[in-house]
Amino acid sequence: MFHQMNPIDDVISTARAALEALDVLPPVCLFGTEEDRNFFQEIVTRGEVLGEDFRDCGASLLRHLARVEPDEEFERNIDTAIRQIRDAINGSYCIAGGLANDCEPGILRAA
Repeated sequence: MFHQMNPIDDVISTARAALEALDVLPPVCLFGTEEDRNFFQEIVTRGEVLGEDFRDCGASLLRHLARVEPDEEFERNIDTAIRQIRDAINGSYCIAGGLANDCEPGILRAA
């Protein structure tokens, strides 16, 4: 028998992948959002990905990243970070709303 991850673990894994994607970006891409990035990491580390703090912080990061005009070499990294944060937020909403079984598999297994 194998161990199956639960939906919360999937969201945490996706959020960690988002943090990894953020970490490879040059500091200029995250300038002005360091506090949000650090708070996002704290929330993920505590495993509190079902609350409004997680979703609000993630949304703030998304708004910031959407305004960044990266060099070509970092465009893919920003797209990856945006996708991972978005998927983690969507997974959080699905689970918090009791819809984990109805979520698209890609949302909960994006990482």
